[in-house]
Amino acid sequence: MRFSNLLPLLITVICSPAAMADQMQGLVRVTGNPPFKQVTITKPREFSGVPLCPGDKAKRIMNLESLVVKIYGGEKTVGATKCFEMGSFTVLKTPAGNTAVVGQLQQKEGVFFLLADDGRTLPLSDVPDGLRSMIGKKVVLDIRPQNTLTGARYEAVYYLEFP
Repeated sequence: MRFSNLLPLLITVICSPAAMADQMQGLVRVTGNPPFKQVTITKPREFSGVPLCPGDKAKRIMNLESLVVKIYGGEKTVGATKCFEMGSFTVLKTPAGNTAVVGQLQQKEGVFFLLADDGRTLPLSDVPDGLRSMIGKKVVLDIRPQNTLTGARYEAVYYLEFP
């Protein structure tokens, strides 16, 4: 096959949204007062952050303030302001700096457990009332292992509903 025949395909691949997608990682911060709140992603040891483009997607992660996330999307200009248009995101770290575990909270025969997005099933102990109310929902947890007479379990030391 000649290169000239591949050129249209090559241009399509290079110019596709997936090829132009970008990512950034940092701490979620919310600044300003309603109705002018703005979500920014701040990299470690930096004072100013990159603003997320206003809209439903930015509002969606507003509740993740103080968590470290990885955001996929791309840079965009809205009016005279540059911002980052978020496509999707992954929660990486909790406010304590520990690895976040994301999954669906379940209960079976009185035992609470997390069906983690990475495929693990994590039994939980000492589940707080606030977390108990989230059965069936996707949650973000900071957990620490506990050894019990019935085997390894995990205690949720931080939790919130996944937006």
